[in-house]
Formats: sequence, C-alpha cells, structure tokens
Amino acid sequence: MSSFHGKSLPPIKDEVMFEKFAALLWEKRHSGSTVTMMGRRGQAQNGLDVVVTTRTGKVIGLQCKAVRQLTEKMLTDEVAKALTFEPTIEQFVLVTTAPHDAAMVTAAQRLSEEHSERDLFTVAVFGWEDLQRLAEPHPEVVHQFFPEFNGVTAVAAPSVELAIEPDLSIAMDDLELALFCSETATHLSNGRRGSIEVVFGEETQLRREIAQLDAEEAPTTEQRMHRSNLNAALTRIEPKLRQLELAIPILLTDDDVRSPWLIGPNWPNTATVLRALVHEIVKPATSSHPDRMPIKIRSPNIPAIVTYLDLDAHEVANFRARNPDFSPNYFLGGVFDLGNELGLRAIAAGIAQVFRYSAGHKVPLEELRAKGELSVYQWNVEPA
Repeated sequence: MSSFHGKSLPPIKDEVMFEKFAALLWEKRHSGSTVTMMGRRGQAQNGLDVVVTTRTGKVIGLQCKAVRQLTEKMLTDEVAKALTFEPTIEQFVLVTTAPHDAAMVTAAQRLSEEHSERDLFTVAVFGWEDLQRLAEPHPEVVHQFFPEFNGVTAVAAPSVELAIEPDLSIAMDDLELALFCSETATHLSNGRRGSIEVVFGEETQLRREIAQLDAEEAPTTEQRMHRSNLNAALTRIEPKLRQLELAIPILLTDDDVRSPWLIGPNWPNTATVLRALVHEIVKPATSSHPDRMPIKIRSPNIPAIVTYLDLDAHEVANFRARNPDFSPNYFLGGVFDLGNELGLRAIAAGIAQVFRYSAGHKVPLEELRAKGELSVYQWNVEPA
C-alpha cells in the first residue's frame, strides 16, 4: 500500500519536523527502544540524524532526507559518513519524503551485500509511500503530525494477496488463476487505491527468525552472525518481491502490455504470463540449457534492455515452422510470428527486464512507459 489507510499523506517539507516524525515512528515500531536526536542542523552527525537503540541492544541509525528526489550518490555519501559513527550501528536506514524508487532499493541491497562481506551494517531505503505503510499500525504518530486525521475513522485500503509457493509456483489451477486475474484487474481499475501483496514463505520465515533473534536480551556472537546472514538474505529477496508487486498490476491493467496476445479479457493467457512472471522477476534463469536453443529478445529503442528465452524442442519446431529463415547462427530481418505460447513467455521476460533495467540504470518506469518500452511484444527477436 502507498497510503495511510487509503488516505494519501502530504510529504513533510520541514526537515526538522520530518526527523521528529521518523524518530517517533521508529520508536513506536521498536517498543521499549531509546531514541536519540543527533545534534542540531549544521553540526557533524556522521551521516545520522536519529539513533535508535532497541531493548535488545540493536543500534539503528536513521538519516532523514526531506527531498523530492533521492539519488544514489546521496545514499552512498551518507552511508560513507555513517561508517565513522561510534558506537557501531547494525542497520543504516535512509528515510525520505521522495517517492519509492526501485533503483534506490537495489542500490541499498548492493551496499548491504558489500557490507556483509566486511561485517558492516546493513543498508535500507524507505520512500514516502513506504513510511505511510509503516505508519498504519501506529495511527498516533500520524495524528500527531497530521492533526486533520484526528477523529477520522481509518478505512483500510483494499489489497489483494497472492501467495507464492517455495518453488515459485502459484497454488491455483488454471481456471482459478484466470478468475483471480480477472477479479484483481477489476479491483485495481475501479478507482480504489488497491494494491497487490505478494506473500512468499521464504520472506515470512526470514522475518520471523530475525524477530526472534532481535528479541534476545543478550545475543551471542553466533546469534548475531546468524542474524546478519538472515538480514543479508532478506535484502536480496525483498526488492524482487516488491518489484513483483509493482509488475503484476501492469500485467493485469496496462493496455500496452496486454496487446496483442492478451488483448481484451483474455484471462487464461494472462494467468500463463503471471506464472512465468513470478519466476522471471524473483529467480530468473542464469544460464542456457545445452539441449535448448536460446534466442534474444531486445528492445528496438534501448539496446541495453535485452533478455533471453531458452526454447525446448517443441517450441523450436513451432518457432521455425513460423519463421523458416531464422537461424541461431546468422539472421537478418524480422521474425514473422513468435507464436502464442512463446509470445506469452516473451511478455513475462520483457516485463521483468524492464523493471531490472529501470532499477539498475535509475530510469523511472514512467519514462520507459513514455518511450513505449512496455510494449514488449514489439521487441526484436535475434539469435543469442
């Protein structure tokens, strides 16, 4: 969800007020914690505005940025400053009034992985939409800084859950999943502030184990190391699940994505793409199978947006029947027809690659949409 119980909160523009908001929110999130504001504006703060010490002794450092846009340089600069803070923190959190940005989440994930190798703190970024979501269990925080919400009965924003099995399958038969796609598309398109929530057992288990270790009054060195490893695993999987939550509504409602194979209410085909999309975003294939023929699917406008499909024997036969001039060694010209089955897989791979490119190159998704990059069915097909 990207709002406070369905009501969008205006970003706090005053930096001092925003720091106080973040401090109180983190204090409520960690019951029994001690919160310290780090100095006055202009003083050296070692990359931290707020320090939270939980009742278990975990030290969390917050850097608050009341800005309209956050850059990766701003993040890396503040992380570098926090390395000099004493005592050592276990988690660095940059909170900002800027919108949620998948590229910044990916940058934080990369820094966390680098820090894990050096036994340093993890890194996280929370945009304004994320902060509103975190505030939902603590309405007293919102009411203190947004008095217009006092006395207003909160109405939960409608959301739809999609459960993903450990093997990344969806535990519905084809008809049930087609109905899920149809109903969810209506839910997302009728003007309500709905959202998709992906429920993945691996993420749930990681959070549960981390919470158990956080509850230890005096964790051993082994427990602290285990907690660090769990946090590193969470930072790897969490951004991908959040990307999936953003990609599913596009698949279900965006007319560019839904043509031509998904044009109109073609929910059985949409269900097929959704199954493939889960795999492509969460754990895409990293290498080609030797018994399959790989082909390359590339954006005609941005050559760096490229992904691959491995065709099995059945797919190869159908693909070559439609495109007899295609050769895996040399090919010049356009592909006549991907075919329905291969076209559906190409849509899933294309959507996933657009999100990866957006995050990795810090290009807003809306900018790629304006350039037509979500029309993945129009991409070039080339030999791999």
